[in-house]
Amino acid sequence: MSGFLTRPSRGMVLALTWLVLAAVGCATDNEVVFDGSPDSPDTTTLLAEGAVTDTTALPLAAEVVTDTSLPSGAPSESEAPEPVTTIPTDDPSSTEEGEIDLSDRGIEALTAPLLVSGRLGSYVTVLGPGDTRTLLGAADNTFFSQPTWSPDGQTVAFSRATEEGGSVVVVPSSGGTGETYTAPFVVFYIQWSPDGRYLAMLGSGGVGRTSLAVLDLDTGLVEVPDYARSYFFQWAADSAQVLGNLDGAQLQVLDIPSGEIDQIYAQETVRSLYQAPDRVPGSDTAVYIRPVPNPEQEDTEDELVLHRLDTGEIRVIDTGVGFFDFGVSPDGTRLAYTLRFLNDPTRLRIVDLESGEVTEPDTGVTLAWQWSPDSEKILLIGIGEENNFTLSVYEDGATKSYPGFIPTQEMLAAYLPFWNQYTRSHTLWAPDSSAFAYPAFSQGDDYIFLQILEDDFPILLGEGGMAVFSPVG
Repeated sequence: MSGFLTRPSRGMVLALTWLVLAAVGCATDNEVVFDGSPDSPDTTTLLAEGAVTDTTALPLAAEVVTDTSLPSGAPSESEAPEPVTTIPTDDPSSTEEGEIDLSDRGIEALTAPLLVSGRLGSYVTVLGPGDTRTLLGAADNTFFSQPTWSPDGQTVAFSRATEEGGSVVVVPSSGGTGETYTAPFVVFYIQWSPDGRYLAMLGSGGVGRTSLAVLDLDTGLVEVPDYARSYFFQWAADSAQVLGNLDGAQLQVLDIPSGEIDQIYAQETVRSLYQAPDRVPGSDTAVYIRPVPNPEQEDTEDELVLHRLDTGEIRVIDTGVGFFDFGVSPDGTRLAYTLRFLNDPTRLRIVDLESGEVTEPDTGVTLAWQWSPDSEKILLIGIGEENNFTLSVYEDGATKSYPGFIPTQEMLAAYLPFWNQYTRSHTLWAPDSSAFAYPAFSQGDDYIFLQILEDDFPILLGEGGMAVFSPVG
């Protein structure tokens, strides 16, 4: 094993933590229907089906573009970096103080495809399974970001920004010919509908607005049915409706085919902060935060509730004021949530939705977390006593810790501040729940690591700023 990751200073950790907790507002003014007929992909390099690059590691984006101008210093195809040559060794004497050991295993340990975006937005690639690498997009003067898997894992969508504007590329995950659809803005978030027909996208095109655009892959049309200052959402299981949290004070159901909006509640403000509402799988039950209905009292708390939209029945899970982060397990049996206060540590609570039993595991200070696909585990990202971000997995009353890390700039700036939204559509977990992937900054560059749960040390997969697993193996 060899040392690779250097632990950050306490000042760096504090600065990164504040970055995670700071939300970024984006907007657009467009409210028209766009003809999303596929553009000619003359500026996008799409490899033939099954093509595999011989690059041992592809670089990943270090910053997020929120307008149509290109980032300075974006590399061209001719400036692609040399393959990574850092190879872990078995010599324990090579480990220096302050470094973290790596596993002796390599990329061949990948059992499912991993979607990676490239440094400065120059690449989108798929790693695995095994040691295969499939380049999906690369082009001069083009910024790629937000790569997202389709529900069946057969297709990938990602944002493309050029001097002319924004678009979305949809391409088979195995490589081949892709289609590029004109977008009304530079897209900074993409979520597939459960049936794979629609892409719901968020983007910014003006001051004070975030717009929701929906691409119908059957017709090629892009519509902008709604907007707000801030917009967080979750698809319904039937792919016909979107449950949205607008400005943290309005909850609504948007019917995609008709464009009709059914408002669940609207307040001037909800004192607590939260992002995306959630749904209980296999039911018409929504999970969200609302003000305690007590109009005579000004300083009331807020409620975390389960709301059956078909019957109107509401069940209160907890009350409080702070930052709520919540998510239903994939099997629909449990609800996990955290309530963060400025001066108190964040603790995780897990509620059995049938019995109402509450479990409060000792997980330390938690910044972000995610259910495993098998609903048995929770990946926890937190802040530790050794001045680094921590990684641990909670399962059946016990928590196992793994080596700490420094997140990449892309993960810090674009993903962690909005993790409650991303966990609805992206996963760090392998489909079989046996491992998770994460991006880390070290020695002046960004890398992707694979942590197999039964191992003590992570596997270095190569360069990259963000990576998410396919939902299927």
